[in-house]
Amino acid sequence: YSYDGISWTHYDVAKDFESGTINSAAVDLDNVKWFGTPRNGVLSFDGITWKHYSEADGLVNDSVNTIAVDRNNIKWFGTGWWGDKTGVSAFDGSSWTTYTENDGLCSNVINAIGVDDSNVKWFCSLYSPTVSTFDGSAWSGIASGVDTGYNSVIIDRDGIKWLGTKNQG
Repeated sequence: YSYDGISWTHYDVAKDFESGTINSAAVDLDNVKWFGTPRNGVLSFDGITWKHYSEADGLVNDSVNTIAVDRNNIKWFGTGWWGDKTGVSAFDGSSWTTYTENDGLCSNVINAIGVDDSNVKWFCSLYSPTVSTFDGSAWSGIASGVDTGYNSVIIDRDGIKWLGTKNQG
């Protein structure tokens, strides 16, 4: 659905890809809307045309949990929950790059991504108490002391990272 301040518009395009469910959404710097589905990849909408992206295009997994757009307009897709291949996919508009635990990701199932003012990406998982960061060239892991994973991450205008945990607030 979209709402322009006056009326609602219903889009049913996800059903064309055998999914009526949208897990996540983001808007890129070109005002293209991106929608992640639980089993059928990603849909984008530029206001005129819908496009579908899947594992066949380079997305690491068709189960998309979260989407974030960085300061360079690269789209980041946290995937997981089902399938053999999981991790994070980055899409610059023409090519896909996959990152996994082997690269420094905290878990191959990512359900939250935040981007700070320095363009550092913050990756969280329900399955890891460690948060991964990626500055574009190096990965880091930050252990917080919680014994469960994370559901969400947001970064406020002061640069403070706020993380919601599975069972600890």
